[in-house]
Amino acid sequence: EGGFAMKNNNAIPFNKKSGNWNFVPLQTANNADLIAIGQYQGVSIFEKKHSTLTLYKTIPSFEESSRYLVTDSKGNVWVSHPYHGIFKISVADSTYPIKKYDQQQGVPAPLNNQVYLLNGEIVLATEKGIFIYQEEKDRFVAHPEFEKTIGKKSVRYINQDKNGNYWFVQDKMVGEIGRAHV
Repeated sequence: EGGFAMKNNNAIPFNKKSGNWNFVPLQTANNADLIAIGQYQGVSIFEKKHSTLTLYKTIPSFEESSRYLVTDSKGNVWVSHPYHGIFKISVADSTYPIKKYDQQQGVPAPLNNQVYLLNGEIVLATEKGIFIYQEEKDRFVAHPEFEKTIGKKSVRYINQDKNGNYWFVQDKMVGEIGRAHV
């Protein structure tokens, strides 16, 4: 039913748009306190002022369901949908250009790709292993460290814990890679 903020033990609505999945801080050149919110239909940017969230901008011309959402150090919002693809939205540009990544940019398959942020790097969990985004080439390549441990096996989820270990889901099984092995 929208996004809510807690204030004095009360849930106060700040966004009436349905389906608010992820709330991710956004780095900006002017250091504004912005939060990207992935929603059922697109992405909205909210500004935090004095403990209140107000709508800053809804990304125009982007209606994709945005459950998987991360932001990078350049102020880009990355969205993945397992059936619709990988998207990069440049929030630093006021026209909000949207680029879709597919096999031409190194994404190994058109389906079941999830975007994550690990150690400040954009990575994809795919049916063919873990891939990393190379900004200078504007493409994804097999992640050299994970290729040594996971190989080209399907990965649905990956995250890093506070101790630097990596946890992943592969074929409905949970695995862990100690930080010494990556």
